[in-house]
Amino acid sequence: MLKRYFLTFVIVSGLLVGIFSLTRPDQLPSAILVVVFALLYVQLAVLLLLAVLVVNKLGRFAWAPSTLRRLAGSAAVLPVFLLLLQSIGQLTWRDFLLSVAFAVLGYFYFVRFVAKKNEQGT
Repeated sequence: MLKRYFLTFVIVSGLLVGIFSLTRPDQLPSAILVVVFALLYVQLAVLLLLAVLVVNKLGRFAWAPSTLRRLAGSAAVLPVFLLLLQSIGQLTWRDFLLSVAFAVLGYFYFVRFVAKKNEQGT
């Protein structure tokens, strides 16, 4: 499982390096910019997932792989969203604090939703 995530990280990193080195952001169509932010999200989520999986393998905590994927995906949303706001010149302290609050609330809501779904399925 680690090899698959590491390979994904390497491929996405290569794509991002290629896009960043061969293009100029002010001349790109909007669709390509959306792809860049999606790739940044995938790269950060996989990097966080690899780190958490390694810590999990060391025996520091014992969480299910689905929980680790959910945690990494949730944690990757916030920095990419803040970077997106900054890139369009709309990031303020209020936006930052609201984004952090919504990310925390969203994570807890999602955890509660999954826990209820698991209880109903059992």
